[in-house]
Amino acid sequence: MQTLTAGERPQAAGPENLQPGFLEWDQSTRFAGLLDAGADTVVLGGHRGMGANAWHPSAPTPLPAPYRENTLASFQRAVQCGASFLEFDVQITKDGVPIVWHDNYVVFGAEAAPTSRLIAELTAEEFRQLAPINATSAATLGGGAAAAGGEEGRGDADEELLGSSPTFSTASTFSLASLDSAFSGMSGGSTLSLGGMSAASSSSALSGGSSGARRLLRKHRNGEPAVAHEPTLRPWACEVEDHFPTLAEVFAAIPPSVAFDIEIKMATPNDLAVTPPAEVERMVSATLAAVEAGVAAYGPRLVLFSSFDPDVCLEVKRRRPDAPVMFLSGGGVYAHADPRRTSIPAALDVAATGGLQGVILNALALQASLARVGQAHGSVSSSGSAGTDVSPCCCSSAAVAAAAAGTSGDNWVAAARARGLAVLTYGLQNDDPAWVRQQWSLGVHGVIVDDVAGVAAALAATSARC
Repeated sequence: MQTLTAGERPQAAGPENLQPGFLEWDQSTRFAGLLDAGADTVVLGGHRGMGANAWHPSAPTPLPAPYRENTLASFQRAVQCGASFLEFDVQITKDGVPIVWHDNYVVFGAEAAPTSRLIAELTAEEFRQLAPINATSAATLGGGAAAAGGEEGRGDADEELLGSSPTFSTASTFSLASLDSAFSGMSGGSTLSLGGMSAASSSSALSGGSSGARRLLRKHRNGEPAVAHEPTLRPWACEVEDHFPTLAEVFAAIPPSVAFDIEIKMATPNDLAVTPPAEVERMVSATLAAVEAGVAAYGPRLVLFSSFDPDVCLEVKRRRPDAPVMFLSGGGVYAHADPRRTSIPAALDVAATGGLQGVILNALALQASLARVGQAHGSVSSSGSAGTDVSPCCCSSAAVAAAAAGTSGDNWVAAARARGLAVLTYGLQNDDPAWVRQQWSLGVHGVIVDDVAGVAAALAATSARC
């Protein structure tokens, strides 16, 4: 099978900074291995496996979602379709168990009376009771046995999709005071409450009542609790169901030859500039312990750690200097009180000064920077007038070459590589194979995609040249 070739790709900078760290990587997939500096094929990552379950809030019915995101069935299928690595979200339950889950809130019940819970408010057992699919796993909670079963959104389109990452406002009900209260409650054994129900009493509510009481729901912009009859609140169902696994179950079920990009998912509001150290400690310690246990039990595997929270990235790197760590950046697509999160230059500074392996950039932000490159070289109208396609996928070859040569201050890929940083990207834009090819020609090392099967097939059939 033909795979992507290098084309006019610039030479890698600082390859010694891009090598796998304390975990080994067996390059057995069709695309490049994660952080393989000498690769001549693109790195292809499966976003939450076979893609996020998302739909537009104005659509009368959800778009087809064949595989439930962040499940073993979705992960296994993504690998079969050719993904080099799996990107998934890890949060920590109240009792310290790393589980795979994206949204800030778990929402369940009926649309007329939804219940919302933070993962930190639920024990692992309570989490598994949230829906019938979560009660069918053959694996034990803390794990080992494989289960049976076949800050931010991912691009601007995701900001308008149900299931996208949270967009917080300054009016968020999850304040610094509530964070401090929650953390002290977890360490002191007191109950946590949200919307009038304590976590201590939630177990009985989850296990009792009608089947509707345990039905999973999803809403647009999951940064705040759901309210009754919220227009974007919908039942969350998929064609191929599976339970949401623990991190231990993922290590057990996925071959060690498959690399992981573990995003440490922080459920903190965008108006909170600095995450409390206690929460960083809670998330990082449990995640690292589970990863080390997984490697010890099932063999060496390349594990990349990532987070939109720069302090989480730096803390992982401090504790595990040899571990690959990359900083996730919205590049200004999402507002945040922490300036380190709001621009690509700031992200590069965090990664370079913190000794990280690289950055994972929002594809929309990168497209915007390339559009400015095109404007600077006369290939795109600065006015964006009617009849002018300002999509970077349609930039002239001269504009692409100029970007690769680093002649514009907005060529952040070249700037990252000059500082010895690898660049990955994420976003729905990456489901366009032409855009993926263009990124490769500019020096982007790999892409995280939702349409794994479609992108893999398209890339395998064509060259990387724009």
